[in-house]
Formats: sequence, structure tokens, C-alpha cells
Amino acid sequence: MPKLQEIRRKIRIRIYAWLRHWTDYLHILLGVTGGFLAKPQPLASLTLFITFFLYEMLEEEPLEESYRDLLEFLTGFALGQILYNLSPSM
Repeated sequence: MPKLQEIRRKIRIRIYAWLRHWTDYLHILLGVTGGFLAKPQPLASLTLFITFFLYEMLEEEPLEESYRDLLEFLTGFALGQILYNLSPSM
């Protein structure tokens, strides 16, 4: 029985660790969206980027964390550009 409780505890810890960093995935997803929209809807892409940038700068967290979030967004943006250029229907 204690072994089962230990396994459950480890699973819970992993789930909590993932949920704590779910915003990282959101930043990448927003970047992919902005990158994919850059050519067909440049104004929407620019608006998304400016909004995200201002939100990160106004958010009350350490500056290093804000830079990391912006890097995640830009990584997603580059990935969105790659996906847009590789998509056959565009």
C-alpha cells in the first residue's frame, strides 16, 4: 500500500509541475498564431505581438521571466512562419 501512495504522490507532483508551466505552452501557441497570420493578416499579427509585448512588460514578475516569455513567443512566431511556408494551401 505505501508503494501505491508513493506512485500517486509522484504522479501528482508531475501534474502540478506541468500545470505550473502551462503558460509556456500558451506563449508558444500565441507565437505560432502570430507567425501563421503574419503574411495573410499582417495587422492582426502585429496587434497580437504588441499586445503580448505590452502585457509582458506590465506584468509584475521579474524582468528575466518576461524576457523568457518573449523568447517563447518569438520561438512560436518563427515556428508559425515555417508552418505557413510549408503549408500547401497557402
